[in-house]
Amino acid sequence: MSPLLETIQINNALVCNIQYHNRRFNLARKELFNAEQKLSLENFIKIPEKMLTGIVKCSIIYDENIKTIEFEPYKIKSIKSLGLVEASISYSHKYADRSELNKFKNLSPSYDEILITKNGYITDTTFSNIIFLKQGKWFTPSKPLLKGTKREQLLEKEIIIEKDIHKSQLNEYSHFMLINAMLDFAKERALPIQIIKEI
Repeated sequence: MSPLLETIQINNALVCNIQYHNRRFNLARKELFNAEQKLSLENFIKIPEKMLTGIVKCSIIYDENIKTIEFEPYKIKSIKSLGLVEASISYSHKYADRSELNKFKNLSPSYDEILITKNGYITDTTFSNIIFLKQGKWFTPSKPLLKGTKREQLLEKEIIIEKDIHKSQLNEYSHFMLINAMLDFAKERALPIQIIKEI
């Protein structure tokens, strides 16, 4: 079995959203590796001195135990085109092996990113959850490929609402936003729905 990956944002030495990462990390360890002892990730994250300022991506590889922890400065990926791809894919845990996701992405090199549908219903991009704006409210697909930590936080705070969203309904929404541990909810990051195209 592929080891798992936990990606955590560190903002000026502050480890962000850690309770949600711990929850997913320990649940995955228990479900996949029968690890009963809960661990607190913050006890293992030692931020290098040169990474104490700015936005830093912390990547943790693990199975029942933590294997590696790496840090790198984070740069937001520019998205100007999003291509819809229908795929039968399972990604209920955040595996370190992303080859299945990348396979679909490589089929559409003319797009900055792909948005995966299953039976016509919107799920996720290859690296993020997605939310859609309609009449002042934000909605997220109710059946994502992966229940991301940022998505869970926004649902619990009632900032976003779960809903089945079919690709035929996308024109009902004005904007969308990609969210993940590194991509915070910020209205200025909203993109027009028109840049989503069916491949």
